[in-house]
Amino acid sequence: MNAGVGAYADRRNVPAEKLVKLPDQVGDEAAATLLFKGLTAQYLLRATHAVQPGDLLLVYSAPGGVGQILTRWATALGATVIGATGSPHKRDDALAAGCVGVIDINEPEWPQAFLKASGGRKARVVYDAVSKETLLKSLDCAAPFGLVVSYGAASGKPPAIDPNLLRAKGDLFLTGPSVFSHNSDAEALRAHAANLFDAIAKGHVGVDISQRVTLDQIVEAHRAAEQRRSEGAILITP
Repeated sequence: MNAGVGAYADRRNVPAEKLVKLPDQVGDEAAATLLFKGLTAQYLLRATHAVQPGDLLLVYSAPGGVGQILTRWATALGATVIGATGSPHKRDDALAAGCVGVIDINEPEWPQAFLKASGGRKARVVYDAVSKETLLKSLDCAAPFGLVVSYGAASGKPPAIDPNLLRAKGDLFLTGPSVFSHNSDAEALRAHAANLFDAIAKGHVGVDISQRVTLDQIVEAHRAAEQRRSEGAILITP
């Protein structure tokens, strides 16, 4: 993790403590598309909150790379996942990943849509990867004593939250974790990677590869990602 400053290349010098050995059942393509995103899902599901059977989760950007992994893995752990997306045309991708319902956060009253999709239940955990435009409404979707996790900022820096607001919303917990701190030493990195590899081997974790591109196609690959035209991971092959 955090192998240092780099760029697109077919070779790199990386300190040994930043590397993990791939088991036979995890190929190069799976490692390239799953390792970083999968380690993000790993700490969210196993450390930030140890997901239990019966937990209701709200997962933002559910059709995206981390969102698909989160949803599939959480579902395998026995949780129920409702997805949120700002790209309604990707609704089917979220459902295919295991969401029991999908809401559109472009709708002004989407917290009510979430409660309708959940049958009136609020979420044990809200995984918010959008933040600036959504974090305050995420608080409305969390059950009393529930957890709101701000782990991404797709719409910009999250707003400041007054602790009094957390009390008023139901004695909620709010955290902003990072994949880097959870994998800051070689022992932790390799233990968490082993957990991820086990989930891959069991079929609990996977991601769809929408495009395979070479380095001379990289500009178009970036445009597709920025315009949200990709339906899954973009794999770059040097």
